[in-house]
Amino acid sequence: MDLVVTRARLALLPLALLTGCIFTDLRVIRPLSEPVGKVSLSVTSAPGVMTDAQAAQLRPALTSALASGGVRLAARGEPGVNELEGVVEEYKTGNRALRYFFGIVGAGVGRFRSDWRVKNEAGADIGECRVDGSIHNGSFGGSYNELLEAVGSKLCECLKPP
Repeated sequence: MDLVVTRARLALLPLALLTGCIFTDLRVIRPLSEPVGKVSLSVTSAPGVMTDAQAAQLRPALTSALASGGVRLAARGEPGVNELEGVVEEYKTGNRALRYFFGIVGAGVGRFRSDWRVKNEAGADIGECRVDGSIHNGSFGGSYNELLEAVGSKLCECLKPP
């Protein structure tokens, strides 16, 4: 019986490697009193954290995830638009090849850490959260862009409180 169970678990190992392991964590510091439907998006990073190319990769991933979550992006200063300000504190893509071959033991891990504030039209803080994430493996090493989309989904949870 134990041998059969062990073989079944081993048979699932390739599936686990293909599907990938992306972990995200949302910590709401100051919850919103009501959901936010329209925001302007402003993302900066701590000095030396992101290159211009990485910033260019981040914005579309977040925009797509926010739109999928029902949050519409709008121009700053438009009536009824809150401002979503993010500061990226860690942006490490890791090594995709190491994740592919040795991700199961923790090699090549990619990490993302960010702080977010929501401001109303008057500029007052109305919400704050922290979103962190990591990618450990996946099909062909897992895509860091998938991690960024998962981070965007967690950000939607912050903007749409229960």
